[in-house]
Amino acid sequence: MTDVAPLGRVDPRARLVAAVALAVLTLAAHGWAGLAVVGLGTLGWLAAAGVGPRGVWRGLRPLLPLMVLTVAAAAVTGPVGAAGGGLAGAARLAVWGGQSLGVTATTDPLALCQAAAWLLGPLRWVGVDPDEIGWMATLAVGFLPLLSEEADRIRLAQLGRGAGGGGLAARAGAVSAFAMALFVAAVRRADAVAQLLESRGFERRVRRRAAPLRPGAAEAVTGIALLLLGGCVLWRVVP
Repeated sequence: MTDVAPLGRVDPRARLVAAVALAVLTLAAHGWAGLAVVGLGTLGWLAAAGVGPRGVWRGLRPLLPLMVLTVAAAAVTGPVGAAGGGLAGAARLAVWGGQSLGVTATTDPLALCQAAAWLLGPLRWVGVDPDEIGWMATLAVGFLPLLSEEADRIRLAQLGRGAGGGGLAARAGAVSAFAMALFVAAVRRADAVAQLLESRGFERRVRRRAAPLRPGAAEAVTGIALLLLGGCVLWRVVP
């Protein structure tokens, strides 16, 4: 996490709203010129987040198979290099990945859960409590290290018993046994955490509200940059 980066000084809620706006602009970009403008804006977003080329590569590498699949599917159904073809779809995926990487690199996971709950505030009008959603998401994020610890313990136990060798059927059986053991361990851990929270008086519904969002200089600069980028994309200022 890079709090010293310029983007790290922006309120997490404003940061998440800006990322959603960038994603919408990426979807609305028309032609290669629009995609190029959004791509330049995403590079500026990553630079403000303090993410270097190596970090971008590590963040986008998991998307490569999906990008290749997008280009291959477009090669069967239509032109690959057209403005709406497979290359454009792969470029949009890469841009979306870079935008999400800028958020995750500068935002603590718990703060991101709280910002998402704040963004879901309008759901109160249809009877959904966004604070409860944020609370459950925070619990889930906090549960991930425990789940990783259980997965490591089960994997080491399987290796100690000689699992992982043999043919394809033996490997499939080992993976199935690992998944089942991990599921059982996760249920036990979740039950233990639930009993612990209940014994300490935690209620299911959390009534605490987030402080109002008061934009400062960092939020104002981010908003102006988004407006300029939106003008270039939506009104096609760039030829």
